[in-house]
Amino acid sequence: MSWRRRNRGGRRPRARWSQPRSAAPIWAALGGRAWRRVSGTACLAPEPRKSPSLTAVDHRLIMFGGRWGQGRFLNDLWVFDTRTSQWLCVDESEDTVVMPNTPSHRGRPCPRWAHSAMPFGERILFFGGSAPGKCFNDVHWFDLASS
Repeated sequence: MSWRRRNRGGRRPRARWSQPRSAAPIWAALGGRAWRRVSGTACLAPEPRKSPSLTAVDHRLIMFGGRWGQGRFLNDLWVFDTRTSQWLCVDESEDTVVMPNTPSHRGRPCPRWAHSAMPFGERILFFGGSAPGKCFNDVHWFDLASS
C-alpha cells in the first residue's frame, strides 16, 4: 500500500483564509477529473475557519469546530447537503472560554480545533483536538439519526 498523488486537472481552488460568511465556496472533484465550484451556498454558510473536521456520511458533509482568527475556538456543527447544496446549522458555537477539564453545555465537545472525526454508520466519532493550553483526549459521538 502506498500514497499516490492524482492529477485532476481543471482550475484548483485557491487557498483562502477570510471570506465573507455568505460567500464561503464548496469545491468538488467528485465523479470527474476536474474541479468545479458547487453553487447554491450563497445564503447561510459557516464562517471561515482553520482545522475543522469535515466528515462525509451518505449525501451529507458534517463539519465540526475549528478555529477562527487567533483566539476564537468553535464547537458548532454544520451539515452540507450535497443534493440541495445547502448548509444547515445544527448547533451554534458556544461563546465560552476553554478551560481544562470543563465540560461543555448540552454534552457536546467544548470548542476545539485539529481534532479527528470518523463516520461509523449513522454516527460520527470525534476524538481529541486542542485549544489554548489544552490538548484533548476525549471521545464524543454525534448521532445523525436522532438529529
